[in-house]
Amino acid sequence: MKIRAVVSVIVLGTLSVTGPMYSQGNVQAIDEYVTSWNRAGRFNGCVLLAEKDNVLFKKGFGYADFEHGTPNRPEVKFNIGSISKQFTTALVFQLIEEGLLKLDGRIGDYLPDYRADTGRIVTIDHLLRHMSGIPCYLRDYRRQSGDDFRLPFPGWKHFQRGQLVKDHLSGDLQFQPGSRYSYSNSNFYLLYLIIEKVTGKSLEQNLSERLFIPLGLRNCGLLDDFQIVDNRACGYNKTPVGYLHAKYTYAPNTYGAGSLFSTVEDLFIWNRALRSGRVLPERWQEKMLTPYHNQGPNLKHAYSMDYHTIRPPFVSESLEYISFDGALPGFITDAFVFQATDHTIILFDNSEEFNHTAMALGIYGILRGEAVDYPKPLAAHIIGEIAVKEGIDRACEVYQDLKRNQRKEHEFNSFKDILSDQGYLLADAGRMDEALAVFRLIAKINPNLPDAYNDLGRVYQRFGKADLSREARQKAEDLKAIVQQLYFSLNNGEGAKAMATVERMQKETPGDTLFESSSIGPIYADQLAKGMINESIQTCKVWALGNPEDVGPYFSLAIIYQQMGKKDEAKKCLEKVLQLDPAGRNAPVARMRMAELQSK
Repeated sequence: MKIRAVVSVIVLGTLSVTGPMYSQGNVQAIDEYVTSWNRAGRFNGCVLLAEKDNVLFKKGFGYADFEHGTPNRPEVKFNIGSISKQFTTALVFQLIEEGLLKLDGRIGDYLPDYRADTGRIVTIDHLLRHMSGIPCYLRDYRRQSGDDFRLPFPGWKHFQRGQLVKDHLSGDLQFQPGSRYSYSNSNFYLLYLIIEKVTGKSLEQNLSERLFIPLGLRNCGLLDDFQIVDNRACGYNKTPVGYLHAKYTYAPNTYGAGSLFSTVEDLFIWNRALRSGRVLPERWQEKMLTPYHNQGPNLKHAYSMDYHTIRPPFVSESLEYISFDGALPGFITDAFVFQATDHTIILFDNSEEFNHTAMALGIYGILRGEAVDYPKPLAAHIIGEIAVKEGIDRACEVYQDLKRNQRKEHEFNSFKDILSDQGYLLADAGRMDEALAVFRLIAKINPNLPDAYNDLGRVYQRFGKADLSREARQKAEDLKAIVQQLYFSLNNGEGAKAMATVERMQKETPGDTLFESSSIGPIYADQLAKGMINESIQTCKVWALGNPEDVGPYFSLAIIYQQMGKKDEAKKCLEKVLQLDPAGRNAPVARMRMAELQSK
């Protein structure tokens, strides 16, 4: 399953609604709304809308198979990635009810050949709750010789089960089991092995006999690379040269963790059944749906689903929702259930676009009769395509023009990350010239960012350009030394010194990104936690100067000013977020925080 993917089941509540929500007119408006996402190149898949048990609307958009021009239809089957974990979780609770498993049973009780020290202390419940401490094998990165870059798990290899467990699921524990939450696909691969061990039946048999057949899920199944599945979608990635096939993953490598396929309607049936008592006895259904771990004020984890709080732009109060994340390369699937009105919205995508939460909230807004924001084209898609077709100089010209004159008409959120992902997709496909054009563009836009040159060096190396690779990597090392000195200054309360250095760098070689948020963010957070208010403010200001297109420092400053009671300053920071990202996913969060400020 893809690490960055998003597979969700979302339940939203605490919303007051008066009057009927359904009409043929707003369903037509929903059709037009989803079509706009497809036309913007940001959705390719299927949609289902239901009220209670009644399907009101279902339709496909784009293509299930681009090569043969096969359109997406509601009958098309999609790989559903980590939502498969809900089925695995249900099987485990059924087996606990039958006495074949114990919630506090150890891995070693059921898999005696597993690593003994870990097997003695990690329980079934630890696995289900992602609190085992076992490293995630799909994130089991291995260092390359002489390089700090790490390669992901080779999902394309046809591993035998015993070898996969030995090589990738038996590492040292990252923490004491039960002491913290850390999402790990390894937990659910081990649960798949345990299910087969205690039942004496294959995972496929257990799924069919216990879930698919009893619930009438005729279009759900376990992925099998050698089986022909009718009406099955292909997975794609959108790149500057068009759609490319997603990376191949050997299906059995993800059994238990992300290995099922379904149609939108079968996933709808599953969601209704999971909450109706048709899958589990009441006590286990309640346990599965009840949060067990708080991770911040707006996120709680339950068994194979998460509880969030968010404020969409079309309502004046926050909404609570349940979600779950995951995917397979080329596929993202989401199901949203709005409890207050008992509406379900399911979105399947086979082009790996990360837009479904915004789409679902827009659909629900239309149901409410609200005015909603229509999608904007992604600036990264436009600029990347220009770079490979017309050159990076022209791409930079258009990029600057879009920022100055057309920011509200385009979405710039995650601009560098999207370009970088697309560059690596092109490199994986052997498209050397196009991949290098993308990474040269990133370096030109971000001339002070070490990682821009590290990425460029890696791609040069991949295509045998050793001299250029060494040159790019040396540039990265030189910049890294400067940035590390900046971090040192900030950690030692020398914010003015750091500010002067960044001002000089931005004057000599102005760029969009200097700092990685994952590196400078913890400095700010540590200072704030220690009560070093002035230092944390200075760090955010240095961060903002070095990353003029980043919303992170402004969100962080807003938190500080809000704690200090300086509402006007906090509001200005949130307004800056909306200015930088008026059409992106940060906008609803900024609006929610502004509403909180105004209500106090």
